Amino acid sequence: AEERAEMEVDRHGKAYRAIIKRMGSDGKLGVGWPKEYGGHGFGPVEQSIFVNEAARADVPLPAVTLQTVGPTLQEYGTEAQKKKFLPAILAGEVHFAIGYS
Repeated sequence: AEERAEMEVDRHGKAYRAIIKRMGSDGKLGVGWPKEYGGHGFGPVEQSIFVNEAARADVPLPAVTLQTVGPTLQEYGTEAQKKKFLPAILAGEVHFAIGYS
């Protein structure tokens, strides 16, 4: 209840970061990621179900990080980048943003 109230004030603040880290430590963030990168090995359908259920529960996910940056690193990243970022993403410790101009 306290986290929900805090998230109403600051959608991506301290409570949000704590929830994402908890989801990461519980292994919930890698639903649609391949097992070789620490995921569960499910496909896009299961990933969509997870995202939709999180939205129903009003839990914002780091979508750019999980669904864009992570898969791009899996496909095109160097081994050093994969080792550094992929486990941290799944642990809920790293969030990426994309800026356009």
